[in-house]
Amino acid sequence: MKRGSVVSIGMFLVLFLTGAVAHANFFAPWSNLTQQQRNQAIIDRAYQNNNMYVGQNCKEWVRTVVYAASGNHVTVPATTSGGYG
Repeated sequence: MKRGSVVSIGMFLVLFLTGAVAHANFFAPWSNLTQQQRNQAIIDRAYQNNNMYVGQNCKEWVRTVVYAASGNHVTVPATTSGGYG
């Protein structure tokens, strides 16, 4: 994945987060972050995969990145049963 791709995916993540589902048991540091800080945490996590093949389609990769960036407490819902849409 090239840097431009990560930036585009990062922007997608920022826009997509409005559909993210937070677990009832909030991760305190995550819940105390501003939206801008949350967005940056997601982008920072996404950059960890810069120029790497991660073996996932885009949607699954986004779900993995958001889940990891939030300390495993925010899940982006799948839009299809296979998670490919």
